[in-house]
Amino acid sequence: MRINLLPREKAKKKSPYLDQGIFAVLVVCLAIVIVLGIWFYLQRSADALDRKILDTKNELKQLKKDEEKITELKKNTALLEQKVKVIEQLEENKSGPAKILASLSTGIVRERMWLTNLKCQGAKLALNGVAFDNETIAQFMNNLENSPEFENVELQFSEEAKVDDYLLKKFSLTTTLKAIKSLESIQEASTKR
Repeated sequence: MRINLLPREKAKKKSPYLDQGIFAVLVVCLAIVIVLGIWFYLQRSADALDRKILDTKNELKQLKKDEEKITELKKNTALLEQKVKVIEQLEENKSGPAKILASLSTGIVRERMWLTNLKCQGAKLALNGVAFDNETIAQFMNNLENSPEFENVELQFSEEAKVDDYLLKKFSLTTTLKAIKSLESIQEASTKR
């Protein structure tokens, strides 16, 4: 048997704290890496959402501009349709003054009245005449109201007047010509634009 009396070398023991410290540092580093990874992911997602919001806002602005253009085109289309309608109506009524005079003559109560003056200014038509009585004037006004050419027939005055030793009714009335009024309103609408 042999006995070794030489002093033994002290074996270096590792401290358990050292292993635990390294493990703790590794865990903390890993947690930091995970948190940074999540933060970068969320940051990229937020940037992507910001770009998407900006793109959507730009698209919305463009759509609003397009909507304004569409609204303007609808207004222009409606105005053009009105103009075409009036032109078609004027084409139908090509005879113009002759047709108006024909409508007036059909409205006159024969042998009971006559017109002495006719004045047209724009869509307004002023008529002066003489009739036997107020009933004849009222009938003439009703005839004009029922005509497709006239509207807003208004009596200005009716008074007795002596004509060739006869006591008659002198009258004045105004009316509006429908076709000319339509044309004037379309022209007015187009100038407002």
